Amino acid sequence: MSTFTHRSFVYGVVLASVTWAASLYLYMTLNSPSERNLTLSTSNSNGGDGDEDSYIPLRVRGGSLSNPLAVNNYKLPNLHLGGRSFPKPTKGSDNEIIIEPQFESKWKAKFRQLVELSEKGGYENSDTLDKKVREKGYKKHAFNALISERLGFHREVPDTRHKQCAFETYPGASVLPSASVIICFFNEEYNALLRTVHSVLDRSNPDTLHEIVLVDDSSDLDDLHEKVLEYMQKNLPAKVTLLKTPSRAGLIRARIFGARHATGDVLVFLDSHVEPNVNWLDPLLTRIHENNHTVVTPVIDIINADTFAYSASPLVKGGFNWDSTFGGTLCQNQN
Repeated sequence: MSTFTHRSFVYGVVLASVTWAASLYLYMTLNSPSERNLTLSTSNSNGGDGDEDSYIPLRVRGGSLSNPLAVNNYKLPNLHLGGRSFPKPTKGSDNEIIIEPQFESKWKAKFRQLVELSEKGGYENSDTLDKKVREKGYKKHAFNALISERLGFHREVPDTRHKQCAFETYPGASVLPSASVIICFFNEEYNALLRTVHSVLDRSNPDTLHEIVLVDDSSDLDDLHEKVLEYMQKNLPAKVTLLKTPSRAGLIRARIFGARHATGDVLVFLDSHVEPNVNWLDPLLTRIHENNHTVVTPVIDIINADTFAYSASPLVKGGFNWDSTFGGTLCQNQN
């Protein structure tokens, strides 16, 4: 009897050890970066504070984000600036930027200027003021505020959808639900915020875009609320409204605050530093129209934090690991 008990104890120890070893192996495998794995981690949960060094502001290709994301271990294949798609520039023997012949057009000067400017971190020269603006931007927003400022409130972005998407048709506004786009911000960079608003206005179907609700979560940065309010009253349509929370609420409570004031059929939550792409809204509304229990999310493209160069995102499947960290695995078929 004692021998049987002894053996059972040994077998139990061995089984437990194997189980723990297998669990540890799976944990290390799921968390290790690889060529086939694109690691995404949520950050900036306070609605735009930008405290994390790894934070990269993103744009959305036709959709909304529940949280901004940081993207690691993925090398951007192409450089996209000024509303056109360009290959990475090459350099000659004298360090001169070489542009392929097919881009010898009116875009050449703008492309050259933006590439050279981004390579220098946004400086046109060694001006001390430029450096201060850039450094202040990184400290407060975790991205290059100097480039953001010089981009202004409008910029074209390349249409990065699959080529077949241009042939897709969607129901009309009489069929689709209307959308209230809710954008919460706290101490957001002024130009990035207004570029987000104008991107939504410029690239949304005006018949399905019911309203844009801006929610200021009690910002205390450089009279930001007053500046946005003044600009909105002078330059934005009536469908854009600005609210302010009574006190600092945090991202989720601020979104709930905005949702209570929204009057559209569907709530679309965007971050305050995104640039929606061509025809982004109607495909999302179509999925909700087909099944009103659906929660939709778009393909998420990337804006470089240092240069604001735009790059299309690969197709990924999202999920969570054992740490409850959201991650994306590259799809085998990118077509």
